[in-house]
Amino acid sequence: EYFIRILNKGKLASTHPVSHSNFCDIGIKVDTRVGRLIITSALDNLVKGASGQAIQNMNTCKGLKKN
Repeated sequence: EYFIRILNKGKLASTHPVSHSNFCDIGIKVDTRVGRLIITSALDNLVKGASGQAIQNMNTCKGLKKN
């Protein structure tokens, strides 16, 4: 989806890049020391609430640019 960004290999998600936006960043990193996969995600939950979703839906219905 447009608002989901998968980060480059080894980079973990942080809240700063998604602040005041609809984006959700997902980071994946392999910890070979212990054989684990670390998955992080970050989003601005104030924007991702019902009002942010309503605006996103309205933009989609009206064919407006996603932002």
